[in-house]
Amino acid sequence: MSYTEEDAKRIYSAAIAAWGIASQLLMAIEEMAELIQAICKDFRGKADYDNIAEETADVQIMLKQLQIIYDSGAAVQRFMDSKLARLEDRIKQSEQKKAAPAATGTAQEVNADR
Repeated sequence: MSYTEEDAKRIYSAAIAAWGIASQLLMAIEEMAELIQAICKDFRGKADYDNIAEETADVQIMLKQLQIIYDSGAAVQRFMDSKLARLEDRIKQSEQKKAAPAATGTAQEVNADR
């Protein structure tokens, strides 16, 4: 079943009302810790990709609840837009650095790398 954004927001709000803000804040911390643990297992060669996906979903649900609790949806979107633009710029700069010939070395060395 797929939920509309409106339905999802109703459910997030109902969870906050049912269990309280403090409980949901602690749950957000717990879910983030579980995602961290799942990712760490990947570094140890014991990845469970279904578990990583499940924990990612849990964290995303809790992040939506945090936006409701702190009434920060618009601010989060502004920061997301700003940070995505900065990330895009950094990627472009990185690609330009990779494409530019090295400032040191002879032309022959630079051409040998191509």
